[in-house]
Amino acid sequence: MSLYSFVQQENEVVVRVDHVIKRFGNLTAVYDFTMSVKKATIHGLLGPNAAGKTTAIKMMIGKLKPDSGKVSILDQEMPEGFLKIANKVGVMPQGQTLYGDLTVQQNLRFFASMQDLKGNEADSRIKKLIDLM
Repeated sequence: MSLYSFVQQENEVVVRVDHVIKRFGNLTAVYDFTMSVKKATIHGLLGPNAAGKTTAIKMMIGKLKPDSGKVSILDQEMPEGFLKIANKVGVMPQGQTLYGDLTVQQNLRFFASMQDLKGNEADSRIKKLIDLM
């Protein structure tokens, strides 16, 4: 792989949120939210309680449909396309999501199995995560 193609891949936008609005009755939870996430980056949503962070994330991962605007991941429009990319998406909520009675390795194996990763593919992904952290 050439340096040019590597840089080009790293700049690829994998998450697009375009002018999304979500209302629950008279409450506007998310208003005109726009963002993009490039490949191989980590993002966080920060803000006060009731700012719409969780609602925005639920729309990004296909659990909620925006009232207007568009959300896509890996060129799949959400929520319709989520099943096509579910094994390629990870979300880390703020709260405790690891099981305290399991080792780090066991927790990673558990979550790999939830994404239907097995054998060498699971081992490789787990090693990469452990090396990264």
